[in-house]
Amino acid sequence: MSSSSSLLPLVLFAANPATSLRAEQATVVNCNDWADFLARKLDPMGFLICDGTVAQIESLAEQIRTSEHRHRLAYASTELTLSALASAMLDGPASIEHAITGCLHSDGLRRVLGRNEVELDYDERLLYHLFLREHSELTPVRDRQATRLYRYPLADALAGSPDEVDDWLAALTRRRLIEPAKLFDRTRHCRSCGSAHLHYIDLCPQCESLEIRKSPSLHCFTCGHVGAQENFLAGEVMRCPKCSTTLRHIGVDYDRPLTQYACGRCHHVFIEPSVFARCLDCDTNSDPGQLEVNQVSSLRLTVQGRAALRAGQAQEFFAALDIPNYVAPNFFRHLVDWALVSQQRHPDLEFILVLVEFTNVREMIGTYGGAQVYQLLDEVSRRLRGQLRHSDVSTRTTEERLWLFLPFTTAGRVGVRLRKVFEALTLPGGSSLEVHLRIVEAPRETTPDSKCEQLMERLQEAS
Repeated sequence: MSSSSSLLPLVLFAANPATSLRAEQATVVNCNDWADFLARKLDPMGFLICDGTVAQIESLAEQIRTSEHRHRLAYASTELTLSALASAMLDGPASIEHAITGCLHSDGLRRVLGRNEVELDYDERLLYHLFLREHSELTPVRDRQATRLYRYPLADALAGSPDEVDDWLAALTRRRLIEPAKLFDRTRHCRSCGSAHLHYIDLCPQCESLEIRKSPSLHCFTCGHVGAQENFLAGEVMRCPKCSTTLRHIGVDYDRPLTQYACGRCHHVFIEPSVFARCLDCDTNSDPGQLEVNQVSSLRLTVQGRAALRAGQAQEFFAALDIPNYVAPNFFRHLVDWALVSQQRHPDLEFILVLVEFTNVREMIGTYGGAQVYQLLDEVSRRLRGQLRHSDVSTRTTEERLWLFLPFTTAGRVGVRLRKVFEALTLPGGSSLEVHLRIVEAPRETTPDSKCEQLMERLQEAS
């Protein structure tokens, strides 16, 4: 095989490498297994798996994606049959020529981007990984052991902490750094714990008993009684158990209604049972119509995600606070000024201006790392979305200062609700998120010549 010392090698995993393989664009190094590769201390341009069992291929794919070479392209030979798990973690089937071409292209993108792969945080690793693979997607894999029934094996491997992956992918999607691509499935989840492990059970609609069975029923024309057919049997004749009328002719004395079920506890007869979804993880019973519906899709890098990665802004911790109805600061000031002017003619246009200041976030990032702190701020955002209305508007003037404009609201009514949002926000180490909440109420605490800028300065200077 020809080689070039200026290019990184392509690592070929093959217990018995074919001697006919030739590569004119790169050095090709044959390794028997992962231990052999580590012993050689290679810095590869990519990998090509040429043989192995299903389990061996899956193991090798996971070892690649959890190593320091996690972002290098890794292919499998076109002759191999890949499991769904291996397909989700590898870059597809390829010949050696195709593998070298793809790796060279990816290596070029890596050099142009010029990022230090060792210093990337999880969300940056994910965006970086997709950036090096144009038109690639994160693929979900069905896993009965997963709480949400599907998981993203590649994201799990890149994260190093699979328990946080679902929350992180949801946060990156909300920030429009990644987006759904191909729809794979639609799942339903328990609203109490989020599990997709549900058991659907039929119950009596009157007493909610499990003791129901299919049973033909009869309807007595004389008294109108409806009941299970077995209750009408009296020896060799049929007699209504309520009025004792002997039922001889169907259509004259009785008929068979649509009821198909009978309850063994309360003896109620009914057409269809009530259906409940019982969570197998937390034992909560839910109406199927009230379950949380989740679209399971592959995920791809967005234009915004590509730009954020190039600009080094992917790990913007406070972007989690860009809740719905977030506007630019200048528009926010203009909106508050408009409300202040409108109050001169419409005094009933009450509103409050709220400053939410996070005072110890940067210290927490230094102590616990960005991933945990971002997750904490994302929880703040989730709680705020549950409290704010469609008419409420927010902005940020600095990373630590979140502003809320809440029309037709008084301080006493909303202050308690907002303070509950920030209660019990702690990290595993015990550190709590320190939040200062300051409120000015208009028109009660403003003057006819008040301006938004003045009110914002007053709240910032308040102790």
